[in-house]
Amino acid sequence: MVWSAWRDGAVINRMVQRAWRRVFMATVLLAAAMTPQAESQAGNARPVAWQLVSVDTGRQSEAGKVKLNMAIHLPEDGKIRHIVLYPSPNGQPAIKSTAGGPHIDLNGPWIRTSAVLEQKGIAVAFADTPDDAAGHMPENRPPLSLRRDLQAVLDYLAARYPGVPVSLGLFAGEAVPVLDVVSRLEGVHGVIVVSGGFLKARTKDWHGIKNPVLLIHAPGAQCDAAPYPEAQYLARLNGFALVQARYPQTEFKPGCGKGSQHVLAALDDEFAALVARWLDGAAVAAYIGHGDMLPAWHEEIVHYAVPAVLGHAELEMTLLFPDGTGPFPLLVFNHGDMDLDSPHVRDKQRFRDMIVAREFLYHGIAVAFPSRQGVGLSEGGLQNHFSTNDAAPLYKAKAQSADIVPAIDYLKSRKEIDPGRIILSGQSAGGYCAMYLAGINLPGVIGVVNFSGGRTTNKTASGGPEYRNQMMIDGFSEVGKTAQVPALLVFTENDSRYSANTIKASQDAFVSAGGKSTLLLLPPIPGDGHFVFHQPQLWRAALSKYLGDIGIRPLPQQERRVQADP
Repeated sequence: MVWSAWRDGAVINRMVQRAWRRVFMATVLLAAAMTPQAESQAGNARPVAWQLVSVDTGRQSEAGKVKLNMAIHLPEDGKIRHIVLYPSPNGQPAIKSTAGGPHIDLNGPWIRTSAVLEQKGIAVAFADTPDDAAGHMPENRPPLSLRRDLQAVLDYLAARYPGVPVSLGLFAGEAVPVLDVVSRLEGVHGVIVVSGGFLKARTKDWHGIKNPVLLIHAPGAQCDAAPYPEAQYLARLNGFALVQARYPQTEFKPGCGKGSQHVLAALDDEFAALVARWLDGAAVAAYIGHGDMLPAWHEEIVHYAVPAVLGHAELEMTLLFPDGTGPFPLLVFNHGDMDLDSPHVRDKQRFRDMIVAREFLYHGIAVAFPSRQGVGLSEGGLQNHFSTNDAAPLYKAKAQSADIVPAIDYLKSRKEIDPGRIILSGQSAGGYCAMYLAGINLPGVIGVVNFSGGRTTNKTASGGPEYRNQMMIDGFSEVGKTAQVPALLVFTENDSRYSANTIKASQDAFVSAGGKSTLLLLPPIPGDGHFVFHQPQLWRAALSKYLGDIGIRPLPQQERRVQADP
């Protein structure tokens, strides 16, 4: 009772203080606005498009009061029906001073369409990064600081434009941290999120948000940081409205910048009309833009069952199909080891690697990314503890393959897939697992592409690779005795897990035991060569030749796309 009374009294006290602050701020703003307004009328000239103001956030830093700059784009006739507050998605200030007035150095849809929104009576207010952000993006700032800054800006707008509803306009990576604090903000009419970066948000419960939320997303965009399926999933999970931004075709090249579908390029009028209708509370269509279309690369999330301690576990898998009707050859890409702090485990981020996927999709090959137990939204416990003293060199790969073989069985049942043309692949532990699977000769498997896959012992004092890792060499020898399909091995000489000597000896052991393989051992590359799979320009030519050798050649159009892709 005492706590409740104290808490309620404190809340009321804060509300009274905020109300008085708004009254005071309105008085100050009115007095400050009178002289400039008279000067503008006397000169019969319209002010610059963006009006710059400074907002006191109410926070203190070592340097004093923390402030942020805000630029406001007002309708020419002064009739404001709505305000959209767009918080900066950056860690550095974006408002630049120019001879013609303030300029905002951003390419997102809210800034780009501000003039179009102005014609509909919608003012855009851009709240720049506070002066104590120290380069931190919104997702890396303390939630309390972010919330207090947003509330200060909302209070400022409420005092300066009384009675005008203010909604939050979000874009890309700032969507998640702002949605996390929206339920504790006052004065928010609604929230509109464009191309939200929801990779790490699949476990978010935003049902506490009482304001209406609209998501706008382009299914055909190839921005790896903001895939459409995540927006679709979160809209369904949290009851958000979702409107698709459709284009005549999926994007040709990957990208999230200016001119991409991610920023809703070339849809300014449709976007502004949608925003205006939604802010007015009117019904909106399911899409803007051009008719029906499928997501980029015909992306699909499926689930399949694997045996578990109690019955079975449902595992998650991402499928991507190239253009056409199929049936397509298939690549099954197996991920490496994950630790508990990996976003794929901690945040349940979906496993999909588009850097690798595109190289195969361009060749007309469908790509599957199974997530082993405990990864993404796959059920079961994470397998990340294996001893270097286990029973056999292939023990770890065999254990991990138990989650992959059922995925292959499921994929063979899909009509879009040719069950007789399957390629196994993976990186690190995933590549080693792919080698093991090649050795058991599953029906329909025609090849294996191993990116830096082996078995490490880490027995050296420095923690680096042993000069000769006999466990890995023995594992390759064992696989070579039974493997009937050719393998492409992609490694570098500065792999942090295996020495160049171990890599060469493993290849020799595989071939001596009867296996067929091509080793692409690249010279040292910047950083850790263990992650060469993210440097496709280094192995693209070798991959194309290997695929041709096993009977898979890109279609002419897709071949041109490979050459055009950086």
